[in-house]
Amino acid sequence: LHLDSQELDPQTRKPLDEILDQQQAQIDEMRSRVEKFLLAVLIEDKSHFHAMRLLIDLQSKRKAWPDLWVLASQLSKLNNLPAVVATPLVRSMLRMPDEIQSEAKRFAMSQELLESVEHNEKLTPLWKQASIRVFLSMREVDQAVSMAEEIYRADPKDTETRFLLGWCLFQQQNYLRARKILEILAIERRDRSEIQTIYGLTLMQLGESDAAAEALRQATKLNSKNAIARAALIRIIQKDKKAFSAALEDVEKLYEDKPKDP
Repeated sequence: LHLDSQELDPQTRKPLDEILDQQQAQIDEMRSRVEKFLLAVLIEDKSHFHAMRLLIDLQSKRKAWPDLWVLASQLSKLNNLPAVVATPLVRSMLRMPDEIQSEAKRFAMSQELLESVEHNEKLTPLWKQASIRVFLSMREVDQAVSMAEEIYRADPKDTETRFLLGWCLFQQQNYLRARKILEILAIERRDRSEIQTIYGLTLMQLGESDAAAEALRQATKLNSKNAIARAALIRIIQKDKKAFSAALEDVEKLYEDKPKDP
């Protein structure tokens, strides 16, 4: 059973919204306590990487950008950072708004974090996947494609690898192969907004408006703040309206020419 509070009448929605607000406040309080505990652990043991990973996850969820930047600045000075710690922090750097830190600074920090990873772990898919995201963000598409092809050959069933290769191929404007990579993945992972977004954008480029709109609607349903998917969906709707209006004008013109012809 799925309930959308927006579909309820005001009298029913108000107490439901109050309950949801109370639950969210309790969750936020619990997260705050966990963060304080993890910080206390790290004060005692700065090399407790498991606690560090949990802290990064919590701060990323509440978009604590200044805290994440400070943490990244400290960790980028190490030379034995586990990939499991560096990679989520890199993703946070790439998601960080420009008003917090400039794009150039965030890209530089991402690269420093990747370089600070222990040498042997730079051979892992996790490190390479994070590197691909940085390459794509920096518009270094050829390097991204090369690395994505490499890890795809090693493990063509990995979800993140398939998504990244599809994204790389989209950026390379190889839309037919991007669709081939993404179409099964989009069915398997209808719970990933970014997968639905890239798949929808690919279908748009191929002129498959109906299928593209379906994927983009799913993307916005999963993440209402997905601005790219929303903008693309609006473009499809506007294009369809223009096509419908043009078709209607043709029908009206035909009727004017032959008003008695059914």
